[in-house]
Amino acid sequence: MPDAGLMEFLNRRHPAYGEREDVYKFLGQSYEGGAQWIESNLFRFSPRETHQDYKRRRDQAVYPNLVKRTLGIYRDHVFKEGDSLRRDITHPAWEEFRDNVDRDRSNANQFWGSVAIRAMLYGWMGVLVDAPRLPDLGRPMTMADVQAGVATPYFVAVSPLEIADWSCDPFGALNWVHLVQTQMQDAEPYTRRTEATIHRVYDRAGWRVYDDKGVLLDDGVHKLGVVPFVVARIDPSEFHQCIGTSFMEDYARMNRALANSISLRHDFLAKNALQILTVQIQGMADDDDNAEQMVVRNLLEYTGERPPQWVGPDVSGAEWMFRHVEDLLGWMRMMASLQDVDVQTMAPQSGIAKLVDFEQTNAALSAFADAIEGAETEATRLWFIWQGIEWDKAWRIDYPDTFNVRSLTDEIAQAHEVRGLYGDLSPTLVREYLRELAARLLDAAEPETLEQIESELTENAANHVEEAVFAGRVRRERLAGEETPDEEMAV
Repeated sequence: MPDAGLMEFLNRRHPAYGEREDVYKFLGQSYEGGAQWIESNLFRFSPRETHQDYKRRRDQAVYPNLVKRTLGIYRDHVFKEGDSLRRDITHPAWEEFRDNVDRDRSNANQFWGSVAIRAMLYGWMGVLVDAPRLPDLGRPMTMADVQAGVATPYFVAVSPLEIADWSCDPFGALNWVHLVQTQMQDAEPYTRRTEATIHRVYDRAGWRVYDDKGVLLDDGVHKLGVVPFVVARIDPSEFHQCIGTSFMEDYARMNRALANSISLRHDFLAKNALQILTVQIQGMADDDDNAEQMVVRNLLEYTGERPPQWVGPDVSGAEWMFRHVEDLLGWMRMMASLQDVDVQTMAPQSGIAKLVDFEQTNAALSAFADAIEGAETEATRLWFIWQGIEWDKAWRIDYPDTFNVRSLTDEIAQAHEVRGLYGDLSPTLVREYLRELAARLLDAAEPETLEQIESELTENAANHVEEAVFAGRVRRERLAGEETPDEEMAV
């Protein structure tokens, strides 16, 4: 019979888990979208709406999934192909491991890109540095076995819904962590498929695995001295150690409001299109003076002695709904730090305002990249230590610090201004700015091509300076009233 204290521990949940469980489920639905989201989040707004009307509206509803789109933009900026994200680690074991870091054929970019998205979605994500169950070799394990991959550790992404409980010391370091995961018992075909709840407890010296009845399934020790669990979070919570604040919680609620507003607008137009788009014939001929000039395009044809009777709806409500949708979209752009228009007026911004937006977006992306860089560095360090390989202080995992978030049109327009303003003051600045712009325009260009472009930019920058100096000298002579060489020749 399992120990009562053990069962109490396995059934216990951290206070933060209880507070946030429903929020995490909502955020997960918001990211996945689809029919399940509509089923759970499309509201019935009025008692006057019959169940049949609500069902029709729900069947016609769509979910504009801006949560997934926005998170994808952040991920793609940081994990895009190229040399902006560098992993300067020179070790044969790592070079092989980075192409399959989770034993599920995910390379480092794919794995950490997925972790990054969910860290922004939920506020935090866990990454477990785990090791496979060691085989029975009938002899002590050697370093050759380790190098052959027999006991190579790997990364496991763990969502907050799987992190049931944890404890931290006064400095914020984990004492232990309790993970709860569901496994399908269907490895053998033609057998009944069942689910099993597995509890994994990791501390600073080892781990234990239990089933839902408290039966010990596996255990082991390690010499890391820390819990092999790394937390990735963008914005730490002020109220709970370890966890982070979701980047998407209020954003997802606005996305839900947007979907419901669109659904209401669609329903309004569907019910009132006939009255709005049709007119009575008598009403079009009241003005005898202009009757011949009037063109009636939308008519309601009917048979019988009396025309149809109805009360036309007030369309100001529909106009308000359109403005409501625009406001929601504006506030969502502001919250995501990805806007380039004024959220109050939706008008194009000035150059200064766009520059401020660029700095805000760049700062948000930099904070996002820094958080994931720290988590990946710590997890990779633990991966080496687990295998008895000393971490070289020269090794670096370096995420980008600045990002190209302006459109190419804006960049080219600004390049004209930079060349005109700094051309005769600092040709080096102009050359470097244009070189970076050329590299962005030709993202897949060969190194030889970029070298040729840089050479041409250097030469043309020098010519531009010579022309500017000559033009300046001529201008100064004319202002001083001196004769120009052409005037001297004319005399």
